[in-house]
Amino acid sequence: MYFYSGYGIHGTYWHDNFGTPMSHGCINLTIDDPEWLYNFSDIGTPVKIHH
Repeated sequence: MYFYSGYGIHGTYWHDNFGTPMSHGCINLTIDDPEWLYNFSDIGTPVKIHH
C-alpha cells in the first residue's frame, strides 16, 4: 500500500527487528499485520504518520 512516492506500508519477511530503524521511509509490518490493517480500516480512513 503506497501512500507517498515510493514509501509504503507493507509486510516484511526479511527481518524481525521491529522498532529498530530498518527502512528509508516505509512502514514495515509483520507478515500477518497488513491483512489485519486492511480489514480494520475503511476506504478513505485518514492515515497520519508521525516520526
